[in-house]
Amino acid sequence: METFTLPPRLSAKPFVNPEYVYAYGNLGIVFYKQGKKAEAEDYCSRALAMDENQMDVLYYYGAVIAGKRERLKRGEAICKNPLKKAIKEAIDWLKSNK
Repeated sequence: METFTLPPRLSAKPFVNPEYVYAYGNLGIVFYKQGKKAEAEDYCSRALAMDENQMDVLYYYGAVIAGKRERLKRGEAICKNPLKKAIKEAIDWLKSNK
């Protein structure tokens, strides 16, 4: 029996036909489920720019945006606490003066 092997990937970025809007949405969803939030946001926003009525893509894009907002809120809470703010500044200073 003959076996078939796929050629090695030429690029880390998946190729998407620029006119096939659903491919962008599907890639966005796949990246989201893999935990690759930046890639998910990129592909979901591209898909929604072409067709803003893709409900499944809107759902995952909203989840990415909500996650960003939550991380920002946590960061703001840390900065509002004077002791945590001082610790953060000290860590930042140590990182920049290596």
